[in-house]
Amino acid sequence: MTYVYPSDRTIDIKPSARSTTVQEIKRNNSSDYHSQSSEEVTLTATEQPEEPDIVARVINGDWLNAENILLNHCFDDVEENMERIREKVHKIASGLENHPVEDQTQKESSKKDSMLGQLVEQTNKDEEFRQVAEDFFQKLKFSLILLSRLSDHVNEPQAAVLVNQLFVLLSESVGYWRKSNTMFADFPRKIRQPLFPRYTIAFLELNLIGVHEKLLRELGPAWNDSREESPSLPVYVPIFKDGFQVIREQYEPTLFDYDKPGVDSISEVKFRQIFGPI
Repeated sequence: MTYVYPSDRTIDIKPSARSTTVQEIKRNNSSDYHSQSSEEVTLTATEQPEEPDIVARVINGDWLNAENILLNHCFDDVEENMERIREKVHKIASGLENHPVEDQTQKESSKKDSMLGQLVEQTNKDEEFRQVAEDFFQKLKFSLILLSRLSDHVNEPQAAVLVNQLFVLLSESVGYWRKSNTMFADFPRKIRQPLFPRYTIAFLELNLIGVHEKLLRELGPAWNDSREESPSLPVYVPIFKDGFQVIREQYEPTLFDYDKPGVDSISEVKFRQIFGPI
């Protein structure tokens, strides 16, 4: 499978253990992405041991491809929500331009200061916009979880590159909620769902550049506490704007059923299904 993100950069999905066809990620510009035609991924079958008593773990291509498609839908909603946020900011900025200030330098400084915290008021009084903002941050967090899970199966660019590109969007959006008196962005700091599993936290610590790691720390416990520390928190299952429905049973169990007894949470065996006698 080939991702395109952004424009001329592609991500190749490494072959897994069975033949299947995966649809392409579609993207359209600046933050973002362009579309390419679908192409078939040839997945190399893993040779089975001759001894009947040996248990083998073989990559399940269906599980891997299902999460690729899920990531596509997350990217679509992140992009759409980001545009809604930018539109709201543009409307606020247009309103500020209608208030004349004598000195141009003072005008630019006043406009910049006035923008800080403006979306705090919008999310408090506009329930529809609040839902857009919540969905943006939740889908972005879930995209980071998916990329940490797929990191061993993508390259050109690697998952780490995509993660830092998502953090560029995160940095922009957090800036719209910063209060001028504290420079804190309280709203995104309250987006608890979905919490990152430990393997995602480890992946981010390993791959984020300095400024993005600082941003992650700034966002507090909701972005830094592990999922394992809050086992009673409900499982996050995304709802998509295009009507795509998540059927939990179609995914590798540690994605949506990690809280169920008997689910192997060892990150090294994700997407690997047991073949052989149990």
